[in-house]
Amino acid sequence: MRAILIALLLVATASVAAPAQCTLTAAVTQPTGSGSFRWDVVGAGAGAEIYNLVSFTPYSPTGTGPIFGLGLVGSEILLSQILSPLGAEPFHVQADATGGYAWAFTAAPTGLVIDADFVSIEWNSGYIGQSCVINATITL
Repeated sequence: MRAILIALLLVATASVAAPAQCTLTAAVTQPTGSGSFRWDVVGAGAGAEIYNLVSFTPYSPTGTGPIFGLGLVGSEILLSQILSPLGAEPFHVQADATGGYAWAFTAAPTGLVIDADFVSIEWNSGYIGQSCVINATITL
């Protein structure tokens, strides 16, 4: 499966991989303000593998980059997220019985501001679909 993902990543770099329609719904929020973070995904198949990818170098316009809508700058970070083993939260996870996934944390606010692009990809013995790319500015 990892070889297929690497091949898909290499093919994606040759052309824009932004989806014609977004088959998953992803949301990135700060539910309690600075220091909090939550990533929700809905719409996947029950028990499907989900890859949640984040690029710390936003691509413009959002969602038009060559790697699932993300840009190539920092692609070594994207590759490490894609190669992470199943269960490596939040990057490679399994959807629950309803096809959803949520990951959150709360920490003491640091004032660090991060502008990043986020995308969730459903994988079930092959590429199924993905969310639209989300650009978000997060204050930790």
